[in-house]
Amino acid sequence: MERINDLLLTGGFLWITWQDIKYRKVYLYSYLMIYALYGIRFMLFKHPPMDVVWINLLVTGILVVTLLLYYLLRYGFKTGNKIKSSIGIGDLLLIPVLTASFSPGNFVLFLIISFVIALSYGIIIRLIRKRDITIPLAGIQSLLLAIVLILECAGLWNSWNDLILN
Repeated sequence: MERINDLLLTGGFLWITWQDIKYRKVYLYSYLMIYALYGIRFMLFKHPPMDVVWINLLVTGILVVTLLLYYLLRYGFKTGNKIKSSIGIGDLLLIPVLTASFSPGNFVLFLIISFVIALSYGIIIRLIRKRDITIPLAGIQSLLLAIVLILECAGLWNSWNDLILN
């Protein structure tokens, strides 16, 4: 049953990736499906320690405050409009899934890798198209989460084993 749930989650993450890259938006029902499947996963199969979730939420809070300070210093009173045009709702809706998916060290590692890949994607696409583009962060992070789930199912990765902190 756990493998079926993981397979459905992987399919859901790939669906979000496709929607974000193809249409530049992700429909709310996709996130509701992911939330429901994650709820089943955590209630029946894997229980993330709450102290780990709180640490990951703290890391996320630090990132949000840092981002807000950057926008305030860079854009001043136009910050609200710039944030709305820069950060999609889908990017924000994926955060709860990310915070409950990894140990703190692996969470930071996942964020760094996903941000580097997203920036690299943006640079490459901008060089090809010769115009400003938007980066499908939720899609890229969903693709990476699908890869992590596949690696976990194959026994090649454990998201709760902190390779950095051990």
